[in-house]
Parts: sequence; C-alpha cells; structure tokens
Amino acid sequence: MNKYIEISDCLNESIIDSLFYAREDKLAQVTDYEKSLVKKSTKTYDNVLKAINNVPDGFIEVRENLFNTIEKLTETLREESGYYSKKYYSSRFS
Repeated sequence: MNKYIEISDCLNESIIDSLFYAREDKLAQVTDYEKSLVKKSTKTYDNVLKAINNVPDGFIEVRENLFNTIEKLTETLREESGYYSKKYYSSRFS
C-alpha cells in the first residue's frame, strides 16, 4: 500500500472549477495585446462581411449560406478556445 497521496488525487473537478472561477475577474482583464487581437479579428470579420455583401443579388441564398456558415464557424472557434483555455488552466493543478 502506498502511504503517499498525490495532490492530484485530492483535487476534483469542482475544486478546479472553483479555482478557475475565483480568478475569473483577473483573467477577464483585457491587455493592450488582447485589444489589438480583437481589433484585428474585427477588421477581418468586417472584410469577410463586405466580401459576402459583394456577392451579386442573384445569389441571395448563397450569400445567406456563407454568412450562416461563418457565424457557426466563429461560434465553434469561441467554444473551442474556451474549452482549451479551461483545459490548460486546469492541467496546472493536476
């Protein structure tokens, strides 16, 4: 029998979640670098919307499908980013 206990054995997901949410305000502070990333992504998104709007009027369904597909992709990327951020943050405690 091993009389040593790994700290990772004592941590469960609810504790890790509690630690993550306790630091949530600090994590939410936006740095200048993050502001530049948001500005860059906003400009890119605006350029994509301009390109979609330049699709001729005869292709309204194509335009709508492009817009919906990009919206779904954007949401998926946000969800994926949030998942990996939490995963790597949590891994520091295990």
